Amino acid sequence: MVGILAIYFIYEFVKSPNKLVLIFKTVIAAVISMLLSLSTLISILSLSKNHLSTVQAFNLADGTLTLESMIHSLTNPTIFGIATPPIYGVLLLTDILLILNVKKFSAPAKVVTGLIFATEFMISPYFPWKLLNDTPIAMIQFPGRLVPFILIIATMVLFTSKHLNNLGFLVAIIVGSFMLTMSYQTSNFVAKRDFPNFKDIKNIDNIDNPHDMKEFEPLAKYDESTKIGNDTLSKPEFYRLHSYHEYIPQTAKKNDPDVDKNMVSVNNHELLVNHQKLASNSFKVTHKNDQLIYTFIKPQTGAINLPVWYYQNMRYTITTDHGSITTSESYRHTLQVKTKQTKQITVNIHNPKIMTYANFLAITGWLISLLLLIGNWVLSKLPTKKLVLK
Repeated sequence: MVGILAIYFIYEFVKSPNKLVLIFKTVIAAVISMLLSLSTLISILSLSKNHLSTVQAFNLADGTLTLESMIHSLTNPTIFGIATPPIYGVLLLTDILLILNVKKFSAPAKVVTGLIFATEFMISPYFPWKLLNDTPIAMIQFPGRLVPFILIIATMVLFTSKHLNNLGFLVAIIVGSFMLTMSYQTSNFVAKRDFPNFKDIKNIDNIDNPHDMKEFEPLAKYDESTKIGNDTLSKPEFYRLHSYHEYIPQTAKKNDPDVDKNMVSVNNHELLVNHQKLASNSFKVTHKNDQLIYTFIKPQTGAINLPVWYYQNMRYTITTDHGSITTSESYRHTLQVKTKQTKQITVNIHNPKIMTYANFLAITGWLISLLLLIGNWVLSKLPTKKLVLK
C-alpha cells in the first residue's frame, strides 16, 4: 500500500504547480496516518521478533469476497470464528459511490474504476481460486486480503474527482466512519457478553450422529469464541482450538523433527518438571482476573516447564511461594522457570508498555483529526473566508 501511495505521490508531484505545498500536505497526511496506525504497526514489529512458524494452508476459495459478506459486514454481525471484516462493508459503500458518480469522472478515472471492479471480480468466488491452492499464491491464504489495496485506489478516484473533492464530502465520510466504529464496538461488546460457556459446547468426539443437524448446531460453535472458567483450563480440547502452526514461535533449528511433538505436548497441556512429565492429576490450573495459577498437590522444585507459549514481545511476571522470579524460553518455546520448592506458580502476561502509549496516541490523533476537519468545515461557513484552512 505504501508503494502504491508513493507512485501516486510522484505523479502528483510532477503535475503540481506548487510542489512545496504538496510536500507539506503530504507530510501532514503521513504523520496523521502513522498516528492512526501506530498501535498496529508497533504490534506487527514487536511480534516479528518471534519468527512465527510456517503459514497455515487454507482453501483459497473460502476466503473470497462475496456480495453476501459485504452486506453482512454492515449488519452488526456478532463475533464468530471466521469474522467478516468491516472493511468489506466499507468497500460496498465505496462501490455504490463509484457507480453513482462514474458519469462525472474523467476518462482516466473511468478506466481505473473499471479496473477496480475487474479486480473485485478476480477476488470473488467466480474466479477459479481452487486451482491455485497448491501454488505459491496460496501464501496469501485469503484473496479478500486484497480489499485494502482496492480501497486505496478507489479512495484516490473519489477524492480526486472534481465533483467530490470538497470538505463537506470528507466530513461526511469521517462522521460516517465514526458511526460505523461505534456500532461495531457496541456489537462486539454485546457479542462478548453473550458468548456461550465452553463447558456447554459439545465435543466432536461425543457426537452420536455427526449428520444429525440438531446435534450439529452446538457443535458448530465449538471452534468459536466462548466464555471460559477454571474447569475449562483443565480440558485438553480447549488448548487444541488454537493449534495453528503459524501462531507458534518457530524453532531455532530448521526442519526440527520434534516441532510437532512439542506442539502436541503443549496443546495437551503437559507440564514438565526437570524434563519429566508431571501427571495431570498432580496439579490444577485456575485463573483469577489476568492471572494464570498453577497449584501443585506436592511441592515442586527445579526447572519447571509450563505449557504456555513464550513470545519475546510480551511481558511475563511470574511469582512462586518465594516471590517474583525470572523466566526464560524453554526448548518447547514455552515459559520455563527455575525455582526452589513451591506449591504454586502465578503467571501474569502483559502487552508491551509501548502498546499502551501507541493506543493513546492513535485515539488522540484520530480525535484531533476529526475535530480539525469539523472545525475547518464550520469556519468555511463563516463570512470571513480568510480563516479557512486550504
